Amino acid sequence: ENEHSRSSESIHVTVLRARRLKGVKGDVLTSYAKVEFDGKSLGDSAKVDSTAEVSAEYNFTTSFDCSFTDGHHTLDDVASKPLLITVTEVLPKEKKQKEEKSAVLGQCTVDLLPLLLQPESEITNTLILHAVPGSPLETVTPEFGKVEIDIKISVNEPLLDGEQLTQSNLFTVRLGSAYSLPDSWSSGSHYNYIVGLPVPVTSEKQATVIFQNGALKSSADKEPSKRSAKWYSVPNAVSAAQFIPNSQKERVSFEEEKGDFSGKEFRDFRIEAESEKNRISWDVEKRCYLDPDAKAEFQNKISQTRYWPVEVMRNVPSQSKVPTAAGSKKDKNAPAEDDGSISFHGVVYVDLAPLLYPGVCSVAGAFAVHPFSESELKAVSKKGSAVKHAESTAEVDGSQQTNTDSLAYTESRSYLYLEFTLARPFVPRREPEELAAMVREYIPPRPAFKRAVGGAAKAVEDYHAQLASVASMVLDEFREMFGEEIGDDALNQTEAKRRERKKQLMYQLNSSGKYFAFKEQLKHSVVKIVREKYMKTTTFKSKDELQAFLSDLYVYLIDEMHAAFGKLLSMENEPQEVIEPMVDSLQLKRFAQEAEVNEEYKMASKYYQERLAMNEKDPEHWFDYGTFNLLVGDNSKAKECFKETVAIDQTYKEGLLMYGIMCTMDECYTEAETVLERSTSLVESSPDATPQNLAWTILALFYDSQGNEIQAEHAYSQANKLNIAAAVEAMVNSEAKEEEVKEVAEKPDPGSVAGTEQEQAASLLPSTGSNTKPQPPDSAKSVSTVRGTTKASTKKDPRIRSSTENSVSSHDQDAKQKPSEAEPKVTAVPKQTIFLQAAQWLLRRKALKFAEISLSHELLEPHGGPSAEYYIALAQLQMMRRQLSGAKDSLELATSFDNEHPDAWAMMGHFHYVSGDYISSKSCYERTLAFVTDAAEMHSIYLRLASIYLQQGEFQNAKRTYLLACKHSPTCISWLGVGIACYRLNEISEAEDALAEANILNNTNSDVWAYLSLVCLNTGRKLEAEQAYKYAMKIGFDDENVIEEIHSVQKKLGFGNPSY
Repeated sequence: ENEHSRSSESIHVTVLRARRLKGVKGDVLTSYAKVEFDGKSLGDSAKVDSTAEVSAEYNFTTSFDCSFTDGHHTLDDVASKPLLITVTEVLPKEKKQKEEKSAVLGQCTVDLLPLLLQPESEITNTLILHAVPGSPLETVTPEFGKVEIDIKISVNEPLLDGEQLTQSNLFTVRLGSAYSLPDSWSSGSHYNYIVGLPVPVTSEKQATVIFQNGALKSSADKEPSKRSAKWYSVPNAVSAAQFIPNSQKERVSFEEEKGDFSGKEFRDFRIEAESEKNRISWDVEKRCYLDPDAKAEFQNKISQTRYWPVEVMRNVPSQSKVPTAAGSKKDKNAPAEDDGSISFHGVVYVDLAPLLYPGVCSVAGAFAVHPFSESELKAVSKKGSAVKHAESTAEVDGSQQTNTDSLAYTESRSYLYLEFTLARPFVPRREPEELAAMVREYIPPRPAFKRAVGGAAKAVEDYHAQLASVASMVLDEFREMFGEEIGDDALNQTEAKRRERKKQLMYQLNSSGKYFAFKEQLKHSVVKIVREKYMKTTTFKSKDELQAFLSDLYVYLIDEMHAAFGKLLSMENEPQEVIEPMVDSLQLKRFAQEAEVNEEYKMASKYYQERLAMNEKDPEHWFDYGTFNLLVGDNSKAKECFKETVAIDQTYKEGLLMYGIMCTMDECYTEAETVLERSTSLVESSPDATPQNLAWTILALFYDSQGNEIQAEHAYSQANKLNIAAAVEAMVNSEAKEEEVKEVAEKPDPGSVAGTEQEQAASLLPSTGSNTKPQPPDSAKSVSTVRGTTKASTKKDPRIRSSTENSVSSHDQDAKQKPSEAEPKVTAVPKQTIFLQAAQWLLRRKALKFAEISLSHELLEPHGGPSAEYYIALAQLQMMRRQLSGAKDSLELATSFDNEHPDAWAMMGHFHYVSGDYISSKSCYERTLAFVTDAAEMHSIYLRLASIYLQQGEFQNAKRTYLLACKHSPTCISWLGVGIACYRLNEISEAEDALAEANILNNTNSDVWAYLSLVCLNTGRKLEAEQAYKYAMKIGFDDENVIEEIHSVQKKLGFGNPSY
């Protein structure tokens, strides 16, 4: 069934009038208008007289049929070919003149594209009539005004309805110029320069678009910044009528280009090639209408091949078409080629994959020209040559001479500037509002606030509260007036004195206006009682009814007032003071993380649940609990926690990311894609916690897992852009801080700065030896310029890449510049790649599967690869999976890259600690503390090193290290360690203080109660010793050595054990 129910539609063209025409002889002239389409005349208007002041009223209507099938004029012709309107003057006959003479005044073209892009049936335009060479219109001055012509285009029904507009598309190719030409092209204007490419017409058929007649221009002929494009096909048009109206536009910037020479390293080469060397200019635009089948086929071919071939060549037209001057001789330097043969056959491979990115409508850039090879063309684009089949007048020469000619493209680094544009993107981008609505469907948001409680009970409760408030203020006023008097003579109070004080109080309240203020304060609560308790909202019918109601209300309010005052003055009902919790949410989180490090998962779960009980409306509490459940392997509970996080706050970016990851693990791919895509549209308020590029990186990893390379490439590109932008911002901020430091340095220094806590700790530890920092094997690349790279770009055919690389290397010797020009440009280089940042974030959130994928990408990343940070992250992943042998190898590689990386030595210490090698672990921890820079996580280092000191009897070092842990993050375990160390040092008072602090932070720790029992035994406090011992045993203290020590002391002292 055909897309259109109609086989064709007539397009009616009406030339209405022309204004301010000027003839060859005098102001009065006779003229007519001619309408052409696709080189064929559609008719001439009648001859009309006019002057400069009187318009030429042609009112001429003609038409042509637009076929919706394979007729003569198709929708593609309507999109790419204009109407040509020519206005011709009929000159008056002279004496003895037999035939009438005429002179063309001007031309204009009418763009029919609005008939396709807009569902309209009529378009009216006023166009400028461009003068042809020799026309009297060339001499028209600005004061005379522009010569204009009115045109009306109409159809009976729109060519495309709304649904057809949505399903079809318009593909536009704009060919600019060829630059950095081979040296042999410096002379000779008798050549024809051709560019061609295939375009699908239907699902089974493709057409070849041929751009001919490229003009060789010298460097002296400068290009304007805004260029107008010529019509692809408009026969008989001359002068300015060859250009598409309103087609002037500037080229995209280097940063936005997608070509082979879009990097900053090519900028100087591009500027030189485009301003100081010859070029071939076309500046032609070809529009191609894509019906639904052709659109689907185009998308399919792009997704399969990515690279679209664009062929470029030079040929010599036949001698019959190119006249030769008499006596001219053949150029000795001209290549040996016959008339009509093709030479310098090259091909450009344009990566059109970005057209499949969401919301992307254009690909533009400078694309390198490679020597043509039929086998390479089929291997890269899976297509044969499109031009050699279309050019029937020329034969493709496949000889060695042609191949030799084409090599000149590589040697000269030639390139074409091309623009490919769609009217609508192939893949529409989902707007943030649409994504937010879809997320709300998956996860309904929780109500932000509790519903207001109303009713009669609440109205009475508010009335009591207002009475208590007013009574409190009256009492304060009374105390201020008579407090001293009553205090001095409290026993001699008479009734007369009480009545006198009451009068004075009432006078003071009335005269100061406070009495009125108190009444106003009570008024609102009384109104609520009338409405809620008595349900009275209408007016009273009589005064008696009003009086009866007021009497009842007065009695009720007095009774409730007495009840309120009774509660206020009653000591029995006085509310108890609410005791604030000793720890806050942040401390509970630290306790939980500490328990995780010690693998006490039940205790960690208890702390996370306490945080939720403290405030279940905080999304961070649910997020942290979900992360913990991932650690212990409870994925279903983790997913529910992340879902609750998003339900509480629909814009919580980390919650969206982790929920999307969990959906991916559960194979809910549609939901995962929606949630992850939603996270990319959110701006992170705290970029230090979550990098701006993280959401795009994780979305790219998701697409990679689905095998969607095009979407993954787009996401990687966006992530790289954000990463570089963050590096630029960091560099600017760093430079600003350096300027501030310089300004401060010029001022006198008021004093010296004290050492850090880590330096104080380092003074207690042995020296770590040499401070020489070995360079990693690939450290040279850390100073290279980072460009946005993608996984898909690494799959580019090696023959394409090598051509450009070879051309770059061949020009290294020509890159010598003057000393002033050779200075390196400062470029912002991200400290870490997007994959390493993502892997570190995912490891902190215990998303091990995605972290492993991200680390694998880091090895393939051109600006990533093996590094100390990579091997540290890999070792962390392996330790979480209990792959200890692999973790050891990774850490050894990390220290070989950077022998002074604190995180590497910290992880090495953790590895030995978990393996039971406490001597090696102690050495690694001491080395970590000796560095000036802290490791990422210091608390666990302090605790584990101090515990080793305790085991080895180094109690003084243990005490100091535990105190560092307390200073860094005070917890029950850190204060317990201080208490144990002090007890072993026989510092009983300090031990008791430290254990008391530990007990305040956690009164259910059996170790704390056990050592408190020992302290009480040594200080002779029998009752406290027995209670502490009972609590320790009741909670489950099981350290046999300490229990034996307690029993020994109890037997020695004769108390402390209730069983004695």
